[in-house]
Amino acid sequence: MRAALFARCLAAAVLAILLFWTAAPALALPVFAHRYGLSCQDCHTTVPHLSPFGRAFAANGFRLENARRTLPVAVKVNLAYSSDAETGLPKAVVDEVELLAGGTIGKHANYFVEHYLVDGGESGHTRDAWVQLNGINAHLRVGQFTLPLPVDPETQRDTQAHYLVYDQTVGENGFDFFDAHQGIEAYTVARGFEAHLAALRAGTMASISKTFDDGLALYAYRYQGQAFYRQGYGAGETVGKLHLVAVLQRGNDAAAASSGGFFETHYTFSPALMAVARYDSVWDALTGAEHQTVLGIVTRPARNMRFTIEDQITDRHTLNLGWLFAY
Repeated sequence: MRAALFARCLAAAVLAILLFWTAAPALALPVFAHRYGLSCQDCHTTVPHLSPFGRAFAANGFRLENARRTLPVAVKVNLAYSSDAETGLPKAVVDEVELLAGGTIGKHANYFVEHYLVDGGESGHTRDAWVQLNGINAHLRVGQFTLPLPVDPETQRDTQAHYLVYDQTVGENGFDFFDAHQGIEAYTVARGFEAHLAALRAGTMASISKTFDDGLALYAYRYQGQAFYRQGYGAGETVGKLHLVAVLQRGNDAAAASSGGFFETHYTFSPALMAVARYDSVWDALTGAEHQTVLGIVTRPARNMRFTIEDQITDRHTLNLGWLFAY
């Protein structure tokens, strides 16, 4: 079993190296950068963290005028090291190998697919796979998608360490906010206001946010499942190169109440250097409390690359390293 896993990871690493050395010069993810002639800095601060333009571009269904004809496929690879690796895995692994595809379907629709060939050093799965219809400030998405949260729990996360509150499960209830879910989602974006309503296979979710001209953003969301709920509130502020965001959440299952949240800040010294700090805490009536602090530096040694070094502090210190690149 471990030999097969090692062989799979080795093959993925070889694929990544070949792509790295043979790919033509690219700007950000070629799925969209090549299609619209964009640069990394148009949509990202430090890859894959999105800039305000990048967030607006994503919310608008990845659509701009004057699209070029390009192959709508990209690959993203993350190599990782952890001084406290999970049981059964080596400390250094090919953490993720992703295939991404996206593009337009006629004048009023688009699609996006994010599939993990390798995830966490093991066999991967499809995360996002959806089709979207676009009107004026209104969108309808069908398929499997990440839930509308104040901060993306995976693809746009600035740290190797996960958000505890998004990974949180309670008792025998396996629901968490990290996983993508299947269903139908309608949302609107206009003048800094964004509202989502999703009908999912196992529940419903609504979220609302407002971003003001001075950089302040306010968030609220609620997931209603069968006999349980999760409800959260958040606030963010951008002041020059400093960005802060805080999220607080509470919930209730038939067996236990729960709560959690995080406070995160990052300072962008330049498009190639960013410092990140975050404090997470979760609690439920069955297992008690869990806390972590993450301190990290994120660098962009070359376009469409990111290198992360961080200290994940729980009851001990864990060194996490990550090298992400995309073509």
